[in-house]
Amino acid sequence: RREDMVPFVFGNYQKLVYLAQSEDRVLEEKARKIAKRLDLSYEYRFRGYGDLEPFMREIPPPTL
Repeated sequence: RREDMVPFVFGNYQKLVYLAQSEDRVLEEKARKIAKRLDLSYEYRFRGYGDLEPFMREIPPPTL
């Protein structure tokens, strides 16, 4: 919101790494735009849900 604070807060950052859990082109594009706005290099890494996904599949659905 405050452009004057960007160098103060992000001045020592060099790269924005987007660790994605799902493949979503809209979110990826937002991350790219933020990296550009902050003058940072950009890296995309798809990680998925890891061990969380099989764990969540084992949980029975709630009963209403």
